[in-house]
Amino acid sequence: MPGMDGVDICKVMRADIELAPIPVIFISALEASRLHAVADGAGATDYLSKPTTLTELLNLVGTHLKGG
Repeated sequence: MPGMDGVDICKVMRADIELAPIPVIFISALEASRLHAVADGAGATDYLSKPTTLTELLNLVGTHLKGG
């Protein structure tokens, strides 16, 4: 979406009753404590710091799809 970033989209999703339950995982090269603050402030479900592996991502997605 032009003019929007992941933080903006996450906030829009959290404000929408139909989209709010969808897990959102941020992946970023931000320093870990900064990424935590940004993800938390946007309402993200979780986050991963770059570099990350496909295995880490799939494990995290699996955890949140199971309701964990």
